Amino acid sequence: GLVVAAGAVWIVYGPLSARTLWLTVLGLLAFAPAVLFAGIFYERFRFSVITKQAVFSFCGGILVIPPILLLAEPLFHLTMDLRRNAFTAAFVDAFVMSASIEEFFKYIVVRKILFQSHVADCGGVLLYSLAAGAGFAAAENVKYAMNVAPEVVLKQTSLRAVLPVPMHCCAGLMVGIQMAKRKFLGADMSLGTTLSGPVLLHFSFNFVQFFAIYSSPWDPRRYEIVAWCLSLACLLAGMVVARIMWLPLNDVCVVDVRAALRDGCIDAPGSQCLAWVGPADAPCVATPAVCSRCSSNVFAHARCPSVCPHCGEGVPSSAVAGAPAV
Repeated sequence: GLVVAAGAVWIVYGPLSARTLWLTVLGLLAFAPAVLFAGIFYERFRFSVITKQAVFSFCGGILVIPPILLLAEPLFHLTMDLRRNAFTAAFVDAFVMSASIEEFFKYIVVRKILFQSHVADCGGVLLYSLAAGAGFAAAENVKYAMNVAPEVVLKQTSLRAVLPVPMHCCAGLMVGIQMAKRKFLGADMSLGTTLSGPVLLHFSFNFVQFFAIYSSPWDPRRYEIVAWCLSLACLLAGMVVARIMWLPLNDVCVVDVRAALRDGCIDAPGSQCLAWVGPADAPCVATPAVCSRCSSNVFAHARCPSVCPHCGEGVPSSAVAGAPAV
C-alpha cells in the first residue's frame, strides 16, 4: 500500500518537481515503522477499538509536536546553568527536555478520552495510548530526517525504526496500562504514578544517547555502538516492565466495542476526540463478578456485555448491574 501511494504521488507530482518525490519517500520512511507497530497492536485488539478513535489518537500524537517545540527554547535557556559538564547536560536534556515533557503531552492525548463511553475495553485504552506514541514517533522521525544530510537519511530512519519508534510505543503502552487500571480496576493512579514508568524508560533511553554526543573524550564511532546497545537494553527492560504492569488487567472481561456500538450500549466517538479538554473523572466502569463456567474472579463491564478473559464465557451486563462500582 505504501509503495502504491508513493507511485501515485510520483505520477501526479513527479514531473513537476523531483523534490516532491524525495519528500514523499522521506515521509514514507518516517511513518512506515510507526504505522507498522500501531497496526500490529490494532490487529491484536481489533474488537476492542474503534478505528476512528485510533486514527484520532495517532493524529493527536502528531499534533503535540508543535507545543513541545515551542517550549523547547525557553526550557533550554532556563536550564542553561545546569549544563556544567557532559553528565549534567545529558541528564537535563534527557529528563527535562525530552522524557518529562514528551510523555506528559502524550498522556494528555489519551487522558482526555479515557472516561468517554466508547472507550469500553482495556485493550482499547492500550491501543489508543500506543497509537498516540506511534504518532509522536512518526512526526519526530520526519523532524530528524529533515535535519540530516540526504546520504544518511536511510541510516537515520533505519536506526529509529529499530529503537526510538518501539521505545515511544512502549512508553505509550505503559501510560495506557496505568489508565486502564484507573478505569477498569478502580486503582488510584495519580499523574506521577501514571508517568513514572514511561518517563523512566524514556529518560534512560535518551540519556545514553545524549551522553554519547556530549562526551568528547570518547571515540565517537565506538561510543555510538555502545550507546545504541545500552538503549536497546533499556528498551528490552521497558518491554518486560510493561508486560508485568499488564498482568492485573488479565482479569478484566473483554468487550466487543463494535458490537456494543451497534447495540447502542456506547456512544460513537465524535468531534470531542480532538478536543484538548477531556471530561472529569468518573467511577470505575467495571464491577467484580464470578465467571459461571471457570469460577474465575473477573471484572465485568457494568453497561456492556462482556466475556470472561480466561474461558470466553459471556458475562451479560445485567448480571453485575446491581453490584457496587469499585
